[in-house]
Amino acid sequence: MSQYKKVMDPTAHALEKLAIAKGHTDDTAPTVPDTQHAKAMSQPYDTHAITFQKVGDLIKNIDIPEWLIEDFIEMNTLSLIFGPPASYKSFVAVDFAACIATGNPWHGHDVKQSPVFYIAGEGHTGLKRRFLAWSIEHNTDLNDTPLMMSDCSTDLMNANARKTLCEQIDQMIKDIGTPPGLIIFDTLARNSSGNENDNSEMSRLIREVEFFMKHFNCNILLVHHTGHKESNRSRGASSLKGGLDPEYQVKRDGESNLVTIQNTKLKDGEAPHRKTLEFCQVELGIYDAKGRPVTSGVLVDTDKQPSPEQKSTNLGKNEEIVWQAIRSRMAKDEPTEAAVIRDDLKAQGFGVSNFSRVRTSLLNKGLIKDDNGRLIPVNLNG
Repeated sequence: MSQYKKVMDPTAHALEKLAIAKGHTDDTAPTVPDTQHAKAMSQPYDTHAITFQKVGDLIKNIDIPEWLIEDFIEMNTLSLIFGPPASYKSFVAVDFAACIATGNPWHGHDVKQSPVFYIAGEGHTGLKRRFLAWSIEHNTDLNDTPLMMSDCSTDLMNANARKTLCEQIDQMIKDIGTPPGLIIFDTLARNSSGNENDNSEMSRLIREVEFFMKHFNCNILLVHHTGHKESNRSRGASSLKGGLDPEYQVKRDGESNLVTIQNTKLKDGEAPHRKTLEFCQVELGIYDAKGRPVTSGVLVDTDKQPSPEQKSTNLGKNEEIVWQAIRSRMAKDEPTEAAVIRDDLKAQGFGVSNFSRVRTSLLNKGLIKDDNGRLIPVNLNG
């Protein structure tokens, strides 16, 4: 097979773009002169040629999922967490980073212990205090932990900046002896000069980030803001979300200290249940000029749940069917395990292929809860 690919000259490339923009098919597109076509076809590939394998061979060796954070972040994926200002999203990133670097479980979820590089674009003084607070709360010494934080941001859209960052991480790997398991960019806006509202630029940013994933064989986590008008989605072009594996929304419950982490995108598998944590202040053992204790925050486990007004009551058709099925069994004091509800719906002639996804959606909305395997409906009025 040929190891060369076509690289169009500027005229041919411009005509092709014009044809696409005008919706031409191959039969109606403007014709590239034969001499230009021959010249273009003679240019060498700038990447390796595409190869193919039979799907029948590929599915004989399905990879078993490996987790960076069990059930939340799979290995070698591009993840994003987003939230508005003061939603504690950077505290979530710090929590991820410290747990992975130390090997401490993340709130009941096992982690794959590995070095973490935290590319901090802002708030360096505050981040140092947050890591100290985490260390105190978890009684874990971070002195010999492979957890590194930058002293400034980078620019993922700049080739020289990417090269410098890559070289610095490579040098650190020589010192610690192990490549990173996770690189965090906090925030995306501070670490990119690209126009986040431009689909083509965000597509390019995804490609640049994937270079780090492939070079270091690691995960990438982006910390991002919510949209200016749409608080339930991350800010910017849709191509950014399209390039992600998992995406999580970080949301603070009103003025309380409860923080919810809810999956908003997952390419494969069943979305994890919403996680609720509580933000607590920790004294750092140092004092300001007036003798007052200096504090920072940390996220801890809690049995508390967000206030009822945060629950969504906008049920889809399938959600309504499942919710009513659970209520019906509860009213008769009958079993309400997921398998039982699924069998009920199947016997009534309802399609059940999306049952797991609907159940997860109801759990995330706070409309049902899982009590040791039993699904318990929560009153819509809270």
